[in-house]
Amino acid sequence: MRNVLPLLALTFLLGLSGCANADLSCGDLLDDLGNKPSAIEYQSCTVEKDRQGQPFTARYRVKGVDATAAEAYLSATFGMPALRRSCCQWDAPNGSYIDEGTGHNFTVIMASEETTISEREHWSQIPYFYILVSGYNELP
Repeated sequence: MRNVLPLLALTFLLGLSGCANADLSCGDLLDDLGNKPSAIEYQSCTVEKDRQGQPFTARYRVKGVDATAAEAYLSATFGMPALRRSCCQWDAPNGSYIDEGTGHNFTVIMASEETTISEREHWSQIPYFYILVSGYNELP
């Protein structure tokens, strides 16, 4: 299964390569991969058309009880490092993927809301973790 996820991500991003000069659509980007865990809930997607590169961000959330599976999916698909406790939340450095066919770069961030929970085995007590998938519609 672990070997399948990067292949699916590559397949999705290669599919975008036919649109190298076209805008990417803002929407449920993880669902477009075709293997998004059902526990990851799409919230919204915004495009900043007035900014250079027309950056877009798709927002998701996942319940604490499902956060371990979501973390594993994002790690396998986007190379996101494991979440660690820092200050008052769980977070990790960004994961990213560059589609060599189009040059489009996708960044993935996952973090909990502010919490006093300091042990992974108690993540189910955290109401939600949040996921942001960002990229650019236009290449520099």
